[in-house]
Amino acid sequence: MIRIFPWKSINYQFFKWNKEYIDNYTSNLESSEIILKFQDLSELLSDDPSTNDIDDSVLGLNEIFDTVCSPLFKKTYDPSKIQTHASNKPAVYDDTCESYKHIFLDKLNIYRLDKTDEIDKIWY
Repeated sequence: MIRIFPWKSINYQFFKWNKEYIDNYTSNLESSEIILKFQDLSELLSDDPSTNDIDDSVLGLNEIFDTVCSPLFKKTYDPSKIQTHASNKPAVYDDTCESYKHIFLDKLNIYRLDKTDEIDKIWY
């Protein structure tokens, strides 16, 4: 019997901030094309708020940032090429993620053992 895993054929997309591109990012945001798009969105929102759907507003803002960020920060990875060995991590999982995972798990263990509702006691 052959098993087909549909998620294995999907290329996932994500955005990852890269400090090296901050100058390109700010110049793209300040470009006349993007400023015009922000102005159009602002006019759309200020015309009559009752007729504007919140989804359209968010979609418009998302399209603007997608235009600016995609060329600089958009990455893709194919899960079928990720090996299951512990040393081979997906492209989205880096050392920062690893350290935050350990911090989270430590705090979770403290919470589970202490059974307290005091947030300050756990997180600070």
